[in-house]
Amino acid sequence: MFDVQNLVAFIVLSHFLTVLIAGSCIFFGVKLGERAVLRWAMTTASSHVLLKAILFALCWQGGHWGQVFDLGSWLHIHGYSLDFRFALDIPGTSFLLLSSFILLVITRFSLPSFVKDPGRDRFFFVLSLLGFGVTLISLSGNLDVHCIGWELTGLASVFLISFFRHNPRAVENSFRALIYYRMGDVGMLAATAVSHHHGSAHWLGASLLVFGTLAKSAQLPFSPWLPRAVEGPTASSAAFYGGVAIHLGVITLLRRPEIWMDVSALRIAMGILGLATLLFAVSVGRSRPDAKTHLAYASMAGVSLLYIELSLGWLNIALVHLCLHAFFRTWQFLRASSLLQDFQENPVAYDWLKNRTEREPIRSAWRRKFLIWSVHGFFVDAIQIRLTSRILNFFLTIVRWEESISSELSFRMRGKR
Repeated sequence: MFDVQNLVAFIVLSHFLTVLIAGSCIFFGVKLGERAVLRWAMTTASSHVLLKAILFALCWQGGHWGQVFDLGSWLHIHGYSLDFRFALDIPGTSFLLLSSFILLVITRFSLPSFVKDPGRDRFFFVLSLLGFGVTLISLSGNLDVHCIGWELTGLASVFLISFFRHNPRAVENSFRALIYYRMGDVGMLAATAVSHHHGSAHWLGASLLVFGTLAKSAQLPFSPWLPRAVEGPTASSAAFYGGVAIHLGVITLLRRPEIWMDVSALRIAMGILGLATLLFAVSVGRSRPDAKTHLAYASMAGVSLLYIELSLGWLNIALVHLCLHAFFRTWQFLRASSLLQDFQENPVAYDWLKNRTEREPIRSAWRRKFLIWSVHGFFVDAIQIRLTSRILNFFLTIVRWEESISSELSFRMRGKR
């Protein structure tokens, strides 16, 4: 019989070793053969699915939901210690198995795409880093371990957005996504600090936790980064913004309802933000001509529905909706590259697409204005860039004043001497 605690430790350790071996090969310049890399990717992804399926079956049959156990501690500083605590619950283990299966499908889909590609080692390394981060988030028993997985998934997302690193636009978009991620990470780290000082059931910690999840879930006002993030390969878009990473904020709230569930004002704010993001994503997404950007806004709209369900307290419905949405968006992203060929091979679908593109011009003035606002994304990105530039200019002005005052004081001191 399998021991659940040892199985969890083995799953976490296997992910860590996968990331360590793949990262060491890239860091030290070890060149593996093409077949070796592809077989290694498929073997590790398949084994992780098998291990997590066994864990889910054991929890389902043995009733191990709610079990919490420690795998040691580290970093003892002034009464604080980083405890590697893990917990088993239905949302966490369900998302763990779901994400590992999606990553296996994406790995298999990516094999023909990365034949003779010099970046295949980096791609599969980042996928393994994503899998490790998701494993920590899905099994974490405290916010400390959760933050480690949260940071790893954000780092993997930035790496894959800038996968085509010789393209300046890809690097710029990855940097923008990193800025939004940092904002959410501040909220997550602050929520962890509040939980240590005031306990988990505190309105400030709940507000910071929800604030931290908004950025990675691309909810308003953190939405502009998501359509820029589809700059990477199609497989990475399916993994991050279709099936796995885009749902990490929702699974965080599903696993810890005791933190935010009793704060009524926060739930109302979640519902309002979810509804606003839904209207924003649907309006802007319908004005986008390319498939991947349209799907990015569709994912944003789907996640906003999940936030509305969470605000209403429909946790079980939200979990089922999350699983179905993750599978559906992954399939859509993987099929996006062959969408035009599908329409050409299907006469009925081709005629439908042709009729949509040959509509009569919009005659209503307010509809034309609304379409223009939708094309510009309701100027959310432009407003944020302008506000950020003004804030930075304000701080730059203060720095210049300090430099001028310090230089004047030093000049006077030298004159007195």
